Formats: sequence, structure tokens, C-alpha cells
Amino acid sequence: MFYCGDYDELLEDSLIEELEWLKEEFEFLFNSRKHHPTEKDKQLANQMIENVFNKIDFLDDSRINDLLIEALENIEYNFPKFF
Repeated sequence: MFYCGDYDELLEDSLIEELEWLKEEFEFLFNSRKHHPTEKDKQLANQMIENVFNKIDFLDDSRINDLLIEALENIEYNFPKFF
């Protein structure tokens, strides 16, 4: 099977979609409780972040590291009590 296009670009696009999903899930699940999260909310939030980050191999790619950091900072900014 042959793919047209740049493999790294496809991986980056996939990562961007995954990070967008993570931000949207945080909004959907926790927006109403962002100021008073329960311990269960915090555990679920951390598990979601951990699962997404464990899927991604970002050891030597600074662009991917930047995207991950940006997404996490965005989530932390919007949901500071979860951290």
C-alpha cells in the first residue's frame, strides 16, 4: 500500500485532531464543573490526558512537543482547578 503525501504531515494532522478532541471533551464533560470539580472529575481528566499523551511518540519532534505543550497549557488555563 502506498500513500501520497508526507507521512510526518499526516501524523501531525492526526495529532492536531486528537488534541482538538481532547479540548472539546474537556469543554463537554467539565465546563459546568470547572470551578468546583470533584476528585472523580480530576481523576477522569488526568486519565484522559494521560491516554492521549501515551498514544503519541514525540521524543525527537519539536513541532509535536510544541503542539502538546500548547494544548495542555490551553486546557490548564481553562480548567485550572483540575491541576
